[in-house]
Amino acid sequence: LSNSGPSSPTDIKSGAFSAAIRKLSEKSDELYPTVLPNLRIAYWYSGNLLTNKVDPYLTESEVDSFRKNLDSRFAKANNLLKGTDLSKWDDDELVITNFLQALIWSNEYALSGSADAKKTAEAVFEKTMVIYNKVFREHNRLLAIPFEYAAFLANIYGKEKSADIENLLAVLYEPKSFKSDLFNMFKGVRGQENKKDIFRQKIVKIASVSQDFKKLLMETSGWQESDFK
Repeated sequence: LSNSGPSSPTDIKSGAFSAAIRKLSEKSDELYPTVLPNLRIAYWYSGNLLTNKVDPYLTESEVDSFRKNLDSRFAKANNLLKGTDLSKWDDDELVITNFLQALIWSNEYALSGSADAKKTAEAVFEKTMVIYNKVFREHNRLLAIPFEYAAFLANIYGKEKSADIENLLAVLYEPKSFKSDLFNMFKGVRGQENKKDIFRQKIVKIASVSQDFKKLLMETSGWQESDFK
């Protein structure tokens, strides 16, 4: 994984990198079933389904197939997790496992509007942030974690949770974060014409809640006022 951790593919439909990760995860699971490959596969399917909801490109049968794969892979990951001795895991494995679960539940809420999915996503994001703040925050690593949680809160609560959102974003305002993969993604998505892009929508939503984040994008990543519309 890169130093920003798993991130929302900016164009899943043509995301060769994302598809490659899914295929590698499938191969890994064939050789020796473990939690993380199945979570990565489930996340890939959930991301595609969410992209399809915003900008349809899948057939009805493909949607059904993707949903079945998502549900089966997520169930398999959770079953494997029950039989895993987490005391033997390192911090990276723990935080990425929780992060992927949070992303999948967040996508599920966006897909279905399920109150249970929303509650679970928020709880797992909080659990992820405990590990993140303890181990990764001071090193400006895995910046996708606070970004994605901030996007989740901004989308659901808006300015009602502005203090929590600003607290999550604080690490992004530090200069040593500016050379991260996440900031490269900020720069890359700015020039895209596709306004329906999920990652872009998250950026714009956070910027509508946080003027400091909006200013950050304009000063570090080439965003202009017109890009936020």
